Amino acid sequence: MNEVEEIEVSIENCKASIEMDDALGRLWAQPDFKKVIIEGYFKDYAVDMVTAKSNPGCQTEVIQAAIVKSIDGIGTLRQFFSKIEKEAQMSRTAMADSEEELEALRGAGAI
Repeated sequence: MNEVEEIEVSIENCKASIEMDDALGRLWAQPDFKKVIIEGYFKDYAVDMVTAKSNPGCQTEVIQAAIVKSIDGIGTLRQFFSKIEKEAQMSRTAMADSEEELEALRGAGAI
């Protein structure tokens, strides 16, 4: 693969990352997503799990493990969303740089 093809592949990868972030942005804007995931899962359910963790009736090893697993699941999903957002931020910069580089190669007659 030559330099131009590598740049073009990089641009395509950046576009895919940005498209994923755009899709996530559309999800964040949907009222049902806000109600179910943001309010219901990230807030209400998270509070319920933290409260359950200290509940005297939930102190068995099995119940505590299940609660911790639920709390970890909340964090894992949030981390996944954050990863999408961070990758898209980096992709926007990388794509601009790659497009500039491609344009410079065209201007220099390398293409």
